[in-house]
Amino acid sequence: MTTRKIKIWTGFGRYVIAGTAALGIPAQAEAPAAAPRPALAAPLQLAEAPKPGDAKPHAHPGQGGEQGGERGASAEAPPDEAFLLRLLLIKGHLRVGQELVDLGRWNDALPHFLHPTEEIYKELAPALAERKLAPFDNDLDALAALVKAKGPRARVLQGLAALGAKLDAAAASLPPETRRRPAFTLAVAERLLEAAADEYKAAVEKGRIANPVEYQDSRGFVWTAEDLVRSAAPALEARDADAYAKLLAAFAALKRAWPAAVPGKGRAMPEAEVRANVSRAALAMSRLR
Repeated sequence: MTTRKIKIWTGFGRYVIAGTAALGIPAQAEAPAAAPRPALAAPLQLAEAPKPGDAKPHAHPGQGGEQGGERGASAEAPPDEAFLLRLLLIKGHLRVGQELVDLGRWNDALPHFLHPTEEIYKELAPALAERKLAPFDNDLDALAALVKAKGPRARVLQGLAALGAKLDAAAASLPPETRRRPAFTLAVAERLLEAAADEYKAAVEKGRIANPVEYQDSRGFVWTAEDLVRSAAPALEARDADAYAKLLAAFAALKRAWPAAVPGKGRAMPEAEVRANVSRAALAMSRLR
């Protein structure tokens, strides 16, 4: 698995509302843009619209460095970015996991409930302790056990809602002045997209999806990144409405690589096209920082 991602929790499923972040889980959809939102609530309001006369900060420099999927993304990030990114990476996994549970594909869903513990939580735990936040490793383990036992689905949704509330509370612990800065929001979103591109690369072989788990990981990260960006829409539109429209258009083009949670057997979008769409999104973000 690769490592470069961030996200703000927005809810899993349609039946529960949890916490401060709004990241939906798309349902089975032929067209990704039409996918309904899931049950985990909405993201923190990260960025405030600038007041008249506010100075526009300098553009955030490129992130550079090695790209390495989930672990690489957070390893390169400053502490607050890394903290939120890891929370959002977990949400991205659980988001697509819930999507697969909703489709009755329990075996396909299980890896996405195991990966947060296996790949992310041990790096997140010290930051939780330092910030005096409640751990949630037992919640992750209990959810994975439920999914391994194939339900019942209602209890999985309840577990997702409870876990979502803890993730949202952790995200809300970031200083308000940090969360309100568009540059912070966009830096995390960009890292999520870079992680998604790395995961997508690992999913494709000879022009087709050979690794559905990596494909699904990357889908969850892209949807999570878009929700994070949309959570700051008022501030971003006030900063540069044209750049924000271009950013949303880049997301729409990018999401065509994942027409459904379960990959088909036809030709996949080339990795180069996925990377190009990520670059278009990053270019628009550079105008909004």
